[in-house]
Amino acid sequence: MSRVVAAGLLLVALARPALAADPERVWSETLDGATVTVSLEARGRAGAVVVSVQPLKGVTIKPPVLRLDASALIREHIGGALPTTVRGEGGAMRARLPLDRAGSLRIATPDSHDGTLRIEYRYCREAETRCSVERLDLALKVAR
Repeated sequence: MSRVVAAGLLLVALARPALAADPERVWSETLDGATVTVSLEARGRAGAVVVSVQPLKGVTIKPPVLRLDASALIREHIGGALPTTVRGEGGAMRARLPLDRAGSLRIATPDSHDGTLRIEYRYCREAETRCSVERLDLALKVAR
């Protein structure tokens, strides 16, 4: 199940309140298996897309891997090779993808965007023997 999600659906207050206040820089949603948070960070001239996946109670990400990809126009602004796989130790997962410059991307809406960041992982509930894959596409816009 793939969906393009908008900024403003559900914001989560992070440790840095300045980021949480800006819906163009922070997005979060609770899905069936985990809460996914994406923030666009800026430090001086450098920037990064930070993806955090926090499994819900009774859920594990198996294997502990996030798969990340971006559409062509967005990919030009993200450093490193995409698609990419980020491995974790289990529990909460976190991936940090460098941007070509701080502020080069912002979170957009499904109706007005330049491309998407795809986040995918496999999760399993303790009480069930069957696992599922969650996949979402977050709409992003190139800041001009």
